[in-house]
Amino acid sequence: MDPDFIQVKDLHGELKFTHKFNRMGITVSTEEMVVQRPHLNMRIQLEHVTSIKPEKQMKHTSLPLNAQHQNGVEWVRPQASTPPYRIYVQQMMLHHRSGKSTLGPTDLVLPLHQDVMEAIAEHSGLVSLPEVNG
Repeated sequence: MDPDFIQVKDLHGELKFTHKFNRMGITVSTEEMVVQRPHLNMRIQLEHVTSIKPEKQMKHTSLPLNAQHQNGVEWVRPQASTPPYRIYVQQMMLHHRSGKSTLGPTDLVLPLHQDVMEAIAEHSGLVSLPEVNG
């Protein structure tokens, strides 16, 4: 594990999935999702996830993983095999080296593997809707 990652402690719920790649990690339990980046954990209660949808218009595929904000959105570089999704949340807890803070309504654009999507869907109460064209 990257030594710059902050260890996830006191994970709420039963661990269902964890995946680390490049300089990002995602952990999903029955109650929360933790997105890890160097020196920052974003803890999101699954009950605070409003929606997850494919990000088809991602123009920032070349942005590095370090903090990149545009219009209140956190962007990371997806791998070719991992499609990006836009995750809308009511609130999330930011845990960084200097402390913790709560962030209100926001959205994240993250690459999510199918196993992560299945774990979130199983425990979040979100329902998959068919894609509407046009």
